[in-house]
Amino acid sequence: MLRTRLVLDGMAGKMPKYTFMRHTFSVKNNSHRNIELVTDSRSVLLAAVVVVGISSIVTQIVLLREFLSVFYGNELVIGIVMANWMIVTAIGTFLGRYAERVQNRLGLLTVLIILLGIIPSITVFLIRFLRNSVLEIGVMPDLLQIILFSLFFIAPYCILSGFSFNVIAVLISEEKKENRIPEAYSWEAVGSVLGGLAFSIGFLYSIQTFERLFILIVVTLIAAYFISLQSQGTVAKIFILSIALLLLIFGRGINIEEITMGFVMPGQKILYHNDTPYGSLTVTEQDNQYNFFENNVLLFSTQDPASNEEAVHYTMLQHPDPRDVLLVSGGISGTTREILKYNVEKIDYVELNPAIFELGEKFTDNLKDPRIHIISQDGRLFVRSTSSNYDIVLINLPDPVTAQINRYYTAEFYSDVKKILKKGGVLGMSLSSSADYMNKDARLMRSILYSTLKENFLNILIIPGMRDFFIASDLVLDIRISERVVSRRLDNIYVNPYYINDKLLTRRSRGIEDLIWKDELRNLDFKPISYYRQLILWLESFDINYGILILIFTVLVIFSLARTNTISYGMYTAGFAGSGIEIVLLLAFQILYGYVYQMMGILIAMFMAGLASGALMRKKIISNVNIKTYMYTQVVLAVVIAFVPVILYLLQVTVVSSVVTTIAFILTTFLIACIVGFEFSTATELDQGSYSSIASRIYGFDLIGSAVGALLVSAFLIPLAGIIPVCFLIALIVFSSAVLSFVHRGKYNLS
Repeated sequence: MLRTRLVLDGMAGKMPKYTFMRHTFSVKNNSHRNIELVTDSRSVLLAAVVVVGISSIVTQIVLLREFLSVFYGNELVIGIVMANWMIVTAIGTFLGRYAERVQNRLGLLTVLIILLGIIPSITVFLIRFLRNSVLEIGVMPDLLQIILFSLFFIAPYCILSGFSFNVIAVLISEEKKENRIPEAYSWEAVGSVLGGLAFSIGFLYSIQTFERLFILIVVTLIAAYFISLQSQGTVAKIFILSIALLLLIFGRGINIEEITMGFVMPGQKILYHNDTPYGSLTVTEQDNQYNFFENNVLLFSTQDPASNEEAVHYTMLQHPDPRDVLLVSGGISGTTREILKYNVEKIDYVELNPAIFELGEKFTDNLKDPRIHIISQDGRLFVRSTSSNYDIVLINLPDPVTAQINRYYTAEFYSDVKKILKKGGVLGMSLSSSADYMNKDARLMRSILYSTLKENFLNILIIPGMRDFFIASDLVLDIRISERVVSRRLDNIYVNPYYINDKLLTRRSRGIEDLIWKDELRNLDFKPISYYRQLILWLESFDINYGILILIFTVLVIFSLARTNTISYGMYTAGFAGSGIEIVLLLAFQILYGYVYQMMGILIAMFMAGLASGALMRKKIISNVNIKTYMYTQVVLAVVIAFVPVILYLLQVTVVSSVVTTIAFILTTFLIACIVGFEFSTATELDQGSYSSIASRIYGFDLIGSAVGALLVSAFLIPLAGIIPVCFLIALIVFSSAVLSFVHRGKYNLS
């Protein structure tokens, strides 16, 4: 299933109490590979698969955050990395069938567990060390670089992770002389929940990346130790050597975090670095200037008065007497100082990440005025829930390059803003500058924003500057900026008559408006076309033949489908549906409720818990399965997914509490995951072959389907078609597997 593991919070789990003892392990050299293990070895193996789950989710979260920093990422980057992750893990699972040739498989498993603990630290070190050597500094990598760079660094871990799952699933099954693959699948999911919870707790204590990975090494080495006690050979010595190496590296007080961040930001003095639930924050000093980074992307610098003045005065000058101001993001850069040049009574300054306020208070003086009220909350959630009203609302955010930011460019958001604006209130926001030339995509982006704003406001004014500023109000708007600066007696450095000519500004503004298509489509929450067009604009900036990449991807999908049978195709579509609908629910929850990181983590935890519950539940409910069971499970999954748009529509149009919304998403997520886990368990019973081939085939095609779903749904289908049509498409794909099961039912002795 999709392993888009965000940080899990609010979940509790308990590991069973296991007694670990020294046992013997032997393999009889015959065709059945009989295993002679004593009872407690099963506990050790289950603990091992839990550790694999813990290692997998922690490594995935860490590496995904690293890649987002390297690639300045959006949902496309996430989709590519996750697709690569699951495809390579599937390859490892397929390779796992060759473990049957190994005599001492417990010894092999010990080595694998040790490597799963050590490789993540090495990988992060190499990513930071090599990024500026392989990729151009300050330039966003192109699509091919993203694919190859991420594939290269995740391959060692993912292959070993998939290989390890196969080995453990086979060992557990052979010990009991029956199919125990669903049990391994369930406990791996339990490990994912526990690992995510542990990762989340780490944020409470400001644990850094390498500190987390050090803890992971310790956990995997402890697990490897107990496994080694049951195997023959000298694996225990490997364990001892690993511990010695660990102490040698970390026992000398070396700050690897600081060293590796020095690789990432050469020539700058690092004053602050910390991992937060919302991203990695860094503050550097260079030439007496403070630079603030989030995920290694420059947010702002302290010496940029021109940007601050434009972001504030073009909008504020439109109102005759602004008193109450709402500022969404960017306040510590100096915009608050510009707002305070007016006779304001209150500035409500909203940021999602509370750590940004701490940095602002530590490194700047821009938050000290008592009229500034800092609010740590999602901006959209605040706008929707506040009882305050404002003269000015300033949205100081980047272009809608991600689905998260796109939420601030939709008709639904502007409708919420309109409700909190006083009579004659003004909204201000911006897009990257179009300069003196505007291509088709840039025109389309501005046309979409213009049409979306026009739905809620009578007047729209576009002021070109360092960015293209869109100002919306029912008040009559005036582009004579210089004249108004003089009349207000504002002491500005850049926004003043010496730098701005009103006639030239008027001519440029009209030039942009003349190029705008006034009846363009609107940008909506559930159909984020602005994000899609921004994605296209980004892709077209690289000299790449995307037709070839699409052809290669299509061929790979067809090739993988051609190797499926009725059962494995069912898991292929289940994997696609599971990853796809998980993304749908996460984005929909984000849109309706607001981006609350910990709450979204709970949804991921519920998905993993659902997978585990469904896989374990099937055996207790139905002991003897057939193709009819499989087919009905697929039909139920398709129907439930097709019903998701109804749930989303009801939550969008009705006024319900956040508690009800959260419960609805949790139950929907758990139910769908439970059905997918149930189908996985059924598939392992129906498929034929050795335990190793069944584990590799079913789990492998589950992962491949998940990879295709993660990439297509997150990066293309939702931006292009919208959330509601994607739900029906996913349901249709799942239903196709039910049809195939019905057509081929005769092969599985069912008339």
